[in-house]
Amino acid sequence: MKGQKIVSPTPLTEKEKAALVREIYGAAETQKPEPIRTVQRPELVWPEQKPEPIRTVPKPEPIRAVPRPEPVRTVPRPEPIRTELKPAEPAHTGRIGKWIAAGASAAAVCAAIGIILALRGHSGGENSSVIAAQSSSIAEISTDETSALSAGSEMAQYLQDALLRMDENSTAQKYANCIAAGCNHTVGLRTDGTVVAIGENDDGQCNVSGWSGIVAVSGGYHTVGLKADGTVVAVGDNEFGECDVSDWTDIVAVSAGTFYTVGLKADGTVVAVGSGSYESGKSDVSDWTNIVAIAAGDSHTIGIRADGTAVATGENDDGQCNVSGWTDIVAVAAGEYHTVGLKSDGTVVTTGKNDYGQCNVSGWTDIVAVSAGTFHTVGLKADGTVVAVGSGSYESGTCDVSDWTDIVAVSAGDWHTVGLKADGTVVATGSNADGERNVSDWTNIGPRQ
Repeated sequence: MKGQKIVSPTPLTEKEKAALVREIYGAAETQKPEPIRTVQRPELVWPEQKPEPIRTVPKPEPIRAVPRPEPVRTVPRPEPIRTELKPAEPAHTGRIGKWIAAGASAAAVCAAIGIILALRGHSGGENSSVIAAQSSSIAEISTDETSALSAGSEMAQYLQDALLRMDENSTAQKYANCIAAGCNHTVGLRTDGTVVAIGENDDGQCNVSGWSGIVAVSGGYHTVGLKADGTVVAVGDNEFGECDVSDWTDIVAVSAGTFYTVGLKADGTVVAVGSGSYESGKSDVSDWTNIVAIAAGDSHTIGIRADGTAVATGENDDGQCNVSGWTDIVAVAAGEYHTVGLKSDGTVVTTGKNDYGQCNVSGWTDIVAVSAGTFHTVGLKADGTVVAVGSGSYESGTCDVSDWTDIVAVSAGDWHTVGLKADGTVVATGSNADGERNVSDWTNIGPRQ
């Protein structure tokens, strides 16, 4: 206040300061701290889970009993009505059919056909005895019955006429077995009964220089020759016994397939040796009868019966054996996977694999001879020209035959085609890998004189 005297506090002495500090800080130092209290973790209490509600399964519907059906009453099957079937009239056509219709026995017909085949294949020489023997067998068989005798007489007359008559078809048959195209070689029959061959010879299939008295030839990977006395010779690959023909007798035709050989006997039965890279049943011909012609292919065999129908055995994966409906067949040829049939009217039928068009022969007419190669088909026309369809696994010219003329026989091999001309020379087209086409210098090829 105004006029009042301010009295300053008396300053503390050092001793008093020290006492004051001890009083303040000393007490703090000596104060015992509160102990740390440990807080215990409370027990974890899991909430009580609510139980799943019990699901009640619905009570199944009661099984309703199905009433047992009434037993089926079996109606007794009526007795079949037996109809008396009138036997069909035999559809025998042609000269051979007339013989059969007239009552000639199968043996007589086959013997006559054997003579016809012999006459068409060759004439004169040792063959005369074959013809005489078979003619005698016809006479003996035909005396059993009057009708058979009549048929036999007619057959004998026909055989005499056959010596004087030679039309286009019989000319083709006469020359048919004089030339043969094998797998990679070519075989030719000379008019003196000897044989020539050219082409692949790895297995000796061309070793025919010593052959004589031959009347027909055929070639596969091996070569087969039919002798005038009805025996057979063979050379070449014999891995499967395809050349084991030394005991064959009374043979009138031969055909060489792939690794097997087929022979037609004078009595119309067939024999075969060899097999193949696998057994396909192509040699199963022991039960064939009344056969007049044969053809061996790669894995199947074809035969013509006396009535003009065809029979086949062997592999049929491509339908090459589907010949049961063929009729009026006069010649057959077997390729690798296809079959060719020549009909009496000069048209041609085929069955089997057609991947290269080898079966496209529906337009062919006036054909007198056929031959089947691996993938091609060749036909000889009555005017001496040649037609061909198909090709091969490569284009080798196997079908280049459009300019051929004066041809009397044809043969189709694996990859080449050969033709025999009327003057006894030979032409060829197709592959020449092994010299199988080197036939330009061949002469006097033809039926044995």
